[in-house]
Amino acid sequence: MIRPRTFFLVALVALLLLDVVTTSQALSLGFMEGNPVMQAIVEVPALHTVLKVSFAGIVAILAGLTDRIHPAGGDCVVCSAVAFYCLPAASNLYQMAGIV
Repeated sequence: MIRPRTFFLVALVALLLLDVVTTSQALSLGFMEGNPVMQAIVEVPALHTVLKVSFAGIVAILAGLTDRIHPAGGDCVVCSAVAFYCLPAASNLYQMAGIV
């Protein structure tokens, strides 16, 4: 049986990669990156991918450290990251659909 944390970490990586793919697609359609800090990074998809996957690793490490404070605290860390990263991919898809 798959552990909930493993499931959520896989979901986080999937969402981060979906963010990279949808951002790259949006840029190719003429959209602009809304985050000024990320503008130079998203121009290079490989760099963008490395940054996002590194973030997933940092979340996994922080989740493990949080477990030292509270036994299930790390699950909250990972779930929070998953919840947050639903937004960028959804926003990209929403804008590319021509709704905005």
